[in-house]
Amino acid sequence: MSKNQGSMDEVQVAQIREIFTLFDKNSDGYVNTSELGTIIRGLDMQPTQAEVKEMEKDVDPNDSGSFEQNSLISLVYRKNK
Repeated sequence: MSKNQGSMDEVQVAQIREIFTLFDKNSDGYVNTSELGTIIRGLDMQPTQAEVKEMEKDVDPNDSGSFEQNSLISLVYRKNK
């Protein structure tokens, strides 16, 4: 992988990992999908509620009620392009 990840740098990825860990209360590697809006806003993004619903479908396409860290990183990467 090249050093330049589009518009994300190592600091941003570290911030995403850190906030994800804060919400991963039982340390199983997953966070409740209902927490996504709060997490995204914690990353200084300001989505509307409708945008959050679309993001929820993106990170949790099977509607399992939770998502993993890499899904969040991928989502933020695509939103920052």
